Amino acid sequence: MISKKKSVFNLDKDEKSLSISFEHGEWKSVKNLNREKVKAQKAAQEGLPYQTSIVSFLHKYASGHAIGT
Repeated sequence: MISKKKSVFNLDKDEKSLSISFEHGEWKSVKNLNREKVKAQKAAQEGLPYQTSIVSFLHKYASGHAIGT
């Protein structure tokens, strides 16, 4: 019998989807975390919300366009 873990947090639909994909091992580490942090900080300084920057990066990564950046 498969048991479901009860979430400690009240996640919305998108957050649940992200959580499930993480639990299934669909996420990969970035090669240079510090560089990605700098990119996010730069985007924030330029007025781009960090969530938008992260979504943009995830989209690029998922489509294969972020490799080697």
